[in-house]
Formats: sequence, C-alpha cells, structure tokens
Amino acid sequence: MQDTATIEKKRAGKLTWQEGGMWFSILPLIALTGFSGVAKFWLLDRFLSELGQAALIPSRAIGAIAWGVPSLLCATCVTLLLGFWWPRMRLVGLLAFGALMTVFTMYITGILLMEPEERPCDCLGLAEDLGIGWVAHYWLNIGFLMLGTGAFLLHRWVRRPEFNVNGNGAEAQGSIKKAGEFISIN
Repeated sequence: MQDTATIEKKRAGKLTWQEGGMWFSILPLIALTGFSGVAKFWLLDRFLSELGQAALIPSRAIGAIAWGVPSLLCATCVTLLLGFWWPRMRLVGLLAFGALMTVFTMYITGILLMEPEERPCDCLGLAEDLGIGWVAHYWLNIGFLMLGTGAFLLHRWVRRPEFNVNGNGAEAQGSIKKAGEFISIN
C-alpha cells in the first residue's frame, strides 16, 4: 500500500473528472447569477414596474423584492466565485443557488397555473431578444436546477475523505486514524 505522500504527489496538479465536471457545471451558475443580479440592478425601474404587474406579489413587498432579489443573486455569484479558493463558500453558494432557483421555479409554476394566457417573460430582457415565454423559462429553470444539483453532488463527491488525500485528517483509502497513528485495514 502506498503512503499518503506518494498518493498526494501523483495527484498534485492533476484535475480529475469529478473536479472538472464540478467546475464545468459551476461556471454557468456563476454567469447566470452574476448576469441576472447586475441586469436587475441596472434596469431597476423596469424590474419594479414588472413586479408591480405581477399577480402573485403583494404591492407592499415589491420594494423589498426589487432590492432583495438582485442582492441575493449577486451574493450567490460572489460565494460561488469564492468557492474556487474556499470549498465551504462553494457549498454555501450552491445551496443558495438551489434555494433561489427553487423559489423562482415555484413562482413561475404559480404564474403558469394562475395566468392561462401566454405572455413573454421579462425577467432578463429575453422577451425582446428571444421572445421566450413562461413555459420556456420554466424549463430553463428546471435545467439550471438540475445543473446546480449535479454541481452539488460532485462537490460532495470531491470533498469525500477517500478522494482528498491532503494530510489534514483525510487519510488514504483503506486506512483509519486512531490515536495519532495509521492502521491499515486492507
């Protein structure tokens, strides 16, 4: 059996398919949250008027939602970016992304159930450019939720002790730490 230093040397500088898949799936989440948050701040007046026309949002909550949603989107983008250096921030960002996308998807489901006519979705300005409607936006959200779930599962996979051999309490597969020494169980 190889010791942890030998395994760590072999693994140093190499990107595994799990890590590559995790980062490949996180990058679109960063782009989506960053673009959405900045676009909502940039076009805040338009976002406020669209919220005022929404049937599901009470009028007294429009101001808080108009500032809260873009703030949460930008904060989620920042935590996902910080996840490149700190895995716990990546976990916080992935959980925040999942929560936000779940709430947005539930809102779109409510719109689809309450308003039978198909009217364009104006949340990102895609109505003028692409003319996507609420049904297409619903499926777009489902796709991003699945991408976020995949990134979360890969994050959990990469953070397993058997996967990370870094000497900080994570031992080589097949050995356990007991009273400061390694005991092989193979």
